[in-house]
Amino acid sequence: MSRSALLPLRAALALALGLGGVACAATLRVTVTDRQGEPAANVAVVVLPARPAPLPPPAAATTVVTQERMQFLPMVTMVHPGTTVRFTNRDSFDHHVRGVGPAHSFELRTNARPAPGEPAPEVTLTQPGPVRLSCHLHSTMRGGLYVSESPWFGVTDENGLAVIAAVPPGPYRVKLWHPEQFLDQAEVPGELPADAATHTQAAQLNFAPRKRRPR
Repeated sequence: MSRSALLPLRAALALALGLGGVACAATLRVTVTDRQGEPAANVAVVVLPARPAPLPPPAAATTVVTQERMQFLPMVTMVHPGTTVRFTNRDSFDHHVRGVGPAHSFELRTNARPAPGEPAPEVTLTQPGPVRLSCHLHSTMRGGLYVSESPWFGVTDENGLAVIAAVPPGPYRVKLWHPEQFLDQAEVPGELPADAATHTQAAQLNFAPRKRRPR
C-alpha cells in the first residue's frame, strides 16, 4: 500500500479512537498463568481503561461455536453485545447446549443429522457477562461465552497470551474469567504509557484449570 493510501486510513483510525493520533493507542499483551504458575489457556480477558476512547458501536455479527469430538470449539468465545452465536454439531451423534449466566439462560438441541433446510440453533446475546456452556447428554463437555462490556478484549492462547490492539493510554483494569472458576478473579490494575507501542501485563488465576484432552 502506498504512503498516500495510508494517510486516510491513519486519519480514520485516529478519529475513531478519539485520541488525536495512532501513536496514542498501543497493543496490550496480557500473559495469564494459573495458580501453579503455568500458562493458562482459554481465559477471557477484558481491558477496562480509566479513560476509554469513544468508539462507534460494533455492527451486528454472527459467530459460530462448534461441537466436535465431544468439545466446544473454541472452548471460550468472546463477543460484543448484540452478537448472534450459532451452534453447529460436527459429531455423528446429537448434542445439547445449555447456557447459564447472570444475564442469559438458554437450552438448545443440536442434531447430528438435521433435516434438509433446518437452520442451526442460535441465540443473540444482548447483555454483558459470562455464560457457562454444557451438554446434558455429555457431562464432560464444558465451554463458555463472554459478552464483553468493553471493546478491548481477547482470549488467551495455549501460551497464556491474549493480544489486544488499540488500547488507549493511561490507567486500566484487567478482568479475567474462565468457565471452570468457582470464585471471581481479582481485577488487575495497570497503566499503559502514553508513548508505548506495546505493553505487557501479567495476571494470575486463583485456581488451576484442568488440562483439555488432545483433539
